[in-house]
Amino acid sequence: MSRSCRRHISSTILSLRISGEARWKIDMVDYQFERGSRYMVRIAPGQIISISDVSEDFDAYVMLMSNDFLESLMMHMGNDLSFRGALTEVVKIVENNETHNIEMMIRVMTNIINDKDNPYRRKVLEHGLMAIFYGSEHARAPIIEEKKPRTS
Repeated sequence: MSRSCRRHISSTILSLRISGEARWKIDMVDYQFERGSRYMVRIAPGQIISISDVSEDFDAYVMLMSNDFLESLMMHMGNDLSFRGALTEVVKIVENNETHNIEMMIRVMTNIINDKDNPYRRKVLEHGLMAIFYGSEHARAPIIEEKKPRTS
């Protein structure tokens, strides 16, 4: 099935493709999402995205984060962790061991968001994301590289 949509994005979007196929164009660069691999997509504010050639069985988890939420998250994390460094790749193939952690994070986030009686949902989300990124080897990798001793 060929459906197409184009949007100018004003939030940060993280998406994990679970099944199906689709073609995405992000800032004029084509990405083909094929069966058999899981892909994490990061779309930053200001980027332009077009999605086409979506299969009937296409499915993905999607998390939208406002600029205000991200700024608050960055303020709390400070220089301890390169949150932006963890999200430098627009499209990344996700390894099987990472998929479980991401899906767990999505389930937890969904439960927090759906808890309408909790007046501290935003703070719980911020701290939950901080814990996930502090525990993520992928997120720590840019900092570990920076702190390696230099050889002469």
